Amino acid sequence: MKLFDRINKRFNWNLKWAVPFLLLLSFLAIGATVELLQVDTTTRRCDQAVKFYGDIGFNFGSVQSADLFYNDDSGKLYRLIKGSANQILKVNSGGTSIGYETGTPSMVSAEPANANIQSHISNTSNPHNVTASQVGALPATSAYVPNILINGNFDVWQRMTDSTAVSTTRTYVPDRFAVTTGAGTLAHVIQSTTTPANNLSRYSLELQGAEGVTTVDVDQRIEAANIHMVKGTVSFSAYVYNGSGSAFTPTLFMGTPSASDNFTTVTVRNNGGSGDALQECADSAWTQVSWTADISAYTDLAYGLEVRLQIPSGSLVASDTVRLAQVKLERSSTVTVFLPLNYGDELKRCVRYFERISAAVYSYAGCGSNLVTGAYVWIPFSFKRIAPTSITVNGNWRCVVSGTGVAVSSSSLTSSCKNSALVLFNYSTTGTTGDFVIVGGNNDATASKDFDSEL
Repeated sequence: MKLFDRINKRFNWNLKWAVPFLLLLSFLAIGATVELLQVDTTTRRCDQAVKFYGDIGFNFGSVQSADLFYNDDSGKLYRLIKGSANQILKVNSGGTSIGYETGTPSMVSAEPANANIQSHISNTSNPHNVTASQVGALPATSAYVPNILINGNFDVWQRMTDSTAVSTTRTYVPDRFAVTTGAGTLAHVIQSTTTPANNLSRYSLELQGAEGVTTVDVDQRIEAANIHMVKGTVSFSAYVYNGSGSAFTPTLFMGTPSASDNFTTVTVRNNGGSGDALQECADSAWTQVSWTADISAYTDLAYGLEVRLQIPSGSLVASDTVRLAQVKLERSSTVTVFLPLNYGDELKRCVRYFERISAAVYSYAGCGSNLVTGAYVWIPFSFKRIAPTSITVNGNWRCVVSGTGVAVSSSSLTSSCKNSALVLFNYSTTGTTGDFVIVGGNNDATASKDFDSEL
């Protein structure tokens, strides 16, 4: 009766079926195991089972491990038996029963049909025109390689901001950049506030032409101590403003000296000694020119490198103007974004090669020597590439000797090291040996001394 109660509770059988059911059980095969699965009629999911073991069971035939039992909407219990190959289950159109159907099973995507998506996925013709160089590439603004050239943004102008004397002799105007003409004298080499539209510069280098001017070269020399920075593939770039009235093409020359840091003789190495033509610069516009090459095999590269940009003849005659900005040389196979240094950091890089010390700001104390008409004064300065071998005196200087101020008649470099120099100041007044002397500007804001260690 316990077994009957369990079955009756599970299947809700009436009492009148009890006797026939019990009689039937007596004739069932001994040792069979039958599993009845209760299927939820709403979800069609099997969630419970009733199992009979031992001497009694339901003789539905040989029960297979893959047989599926389910209830339909009417409550009838069905058993789905494994069939032959290529039989698949099929739910009827009303969703009330399951049956077999012969056919080839196939996978059907549960994703809603979308012709645009499927067409795009299956398209192998590169519909977005992605190039090989773009695969895995970083945005241009995130890529940055330091500038090997110093003062490439033309922020530092210690010597002057305007020169009318630039001719066939190589002349520094902005720090670290020298200008030379093939013939003639430029009207002005001047600091300009006209810059490219990217707002990365305060100044540009402006060249103003004059009658008789032919080619104009702007160069920077890299010392041997820094050659490891360029010994490989490098990229050069610069912005060029063409105000000549017609398009022109600048040329880049990469040369090496014959001895370490001695550029008396420079041999052009790129393009067989002829230099490389860069991109054409349209009139009345800024153009970024660029060049890339592996220079590691250049002869005598260990001695140094001269990077020289040439404006062609006829582009800087009277009334013509050419400007340069954001000049860069980098150890890279591509031109990357130009990011200027702050002024203080750029100035520190410049003073290794040249430093102007203003007498209007500094005073120097020294002791009168046995030369009663002169005084030796030690002048400190920033650490230089080499000890300066000469000085340039600008403006008017004066000495205070025994309480009396006298003009400096001349001065000369007596000795120097990389961070200071002993300078002899001569004056007309006769002092006393051992007198304390003060040296400074003679009410002249331009009074200064230049200590030069340039290449």
